[in-house]
Amino acid sequence: MFEKLIVVILGGLVGFLLTILKESVAAKKSKAAETYYLAIIVTSSIEQFIVGCREVVTDNGTEDQNGYTYYHSQTPSFTPLELEVDWKILPQDLLYDLLNLPQMVHEANSYISAVSDYTATPPDFAEFYEARAMKYAALGLLAIQMSEKLRDLGGLPKRKVEEWGDRQTFLLALHESEESEIMRKEFQQKMLDSLKPQAHA
Repeated sequence: MFEKLIVVILGGLVGFLLTILKESVAAKKSKAAETYYLAIIVTSSIEQFIVGCREVVTDNGTEDQNGYTYYHSQTPSFTPLELEVDWKILPQDLLYDLLNLPQMVHEANSYISAVSDYTATPPDFAEFYEARAMKYAALGLLAIQMSEKLRDLGGLPKRKVEEWGDRQTFLLALHESEESEIMRKEFQQKMLDSLKPQAHA
């Protein structure tokens, strides 16, 4: 009698553990499938944003007959909350970066607008194009990092578009922006020095 009771208890325990194991495996498979789906949807949107960043960065303006330049590329946007995915399955740091990207785009556009209104000078408006290239090169690099993290998380293939050299394009734009800023500061310093009264011997 006692042995039968033990067998019944053990049988029930084994059945309970098997049920938990099956549910755990099913939950992991479900999460993996949801992560894979999210990675596909979000990376697709991110890659479109990266393409837009590249177009802005490489847009040096088109010159008209009077020597004035006009841009032809529109600044890209990224609207993650419009994507129907389960954001809660993402790591917190990656989730924050993705959802914060629209705010960074807004801040970049505000900076570019300020340069356009108060700094850029005709006819080429060089400062405006430099500001666009600098800000969207930085945003493009951040977006590439996010895309790579999502691909690793979802088990997706590596970025093939890297063959187009978008990372190098963004890095080069930032380097050129830094050089232009250094040259501008040196020129301003020379102008200030030339205005100082010279000492007489």
